[in-house]
Amino acid sequence: MRFVPGKEKDMKILMIRHGRTSGNLRRAYIGMRSDEPILPGEKDRAQKRKAFLPEAVDQICISPMLRCRETARAFFENVPLTPVAGFREMDFGEFEGKTYQDLQENAAYQAYIDSGGETAFPGGESRAEFEARVKDAALPVFRELMHKSGGDRPVPGPDSAAVFVVHGGTIMALLDTFSEPHEEYFHWQVACLDGFMGTLTAGDGTFSIREVKEWPFPKC
Repeated sequence: MRFVPGKEKDMKILMIRHGRTSGNLRRAYIGMRSDEPILPGEKDRAQKRKAFLPEAVDQICISPMLRCRETARAFFENVPLTPVAGFREMDFGEFEGKTYQDLQENAAYQAYIDSGGETAFPGGESRAEFEARVKDAALPVFRELMHKSGGDRPVPGPDSAAVFVVHGGTIMALLDTFSEPHEEYFHWQVACLDGFMGTLTAGDGTFSIREVKEWPFPKC
């Protein structure tokens, strides 16, 4: 069965946050300007989670940043990966690489905290700009997943899945934009190598991610 615009078609979507980096251990703002590798032990942790991956994977989309590439390869050794530039983490601007302790006397940082995370990082992105970037990147990916490609590609069946290996902020942006029922941005915070699985649904030219659950299950 092929996707027909206006008729719903579902597939599973798994969103995994990359493995921990040295900046993550420092609890620093590590965004699109820091291309850190994952820590050596994270590849072993990823191996333990492989048993919880979907059996049939239709496509693996990643942020092109090193920590996501390395994490994806820890899960999927010899399969094609699709880099999506718009899935890079938020641009933290002048706060990149800094921790709360570094910034607690910074007036611009206090203004950001007072805004509830709504204002732009100095020299970087606002949350609204970041979410718009991620949405713009996701829409063609979703269409590719749901439509035939090159005239021959069948639409995925209900047991197949797409896997996104991305950043914590990217996952929050995706689910703030597409979750149904909707939960706001910070509800979707997730630890490194954890994630969420949901059902990507297309209908009447729109997309939603439903039945979202924490991944892996059970925790390992």
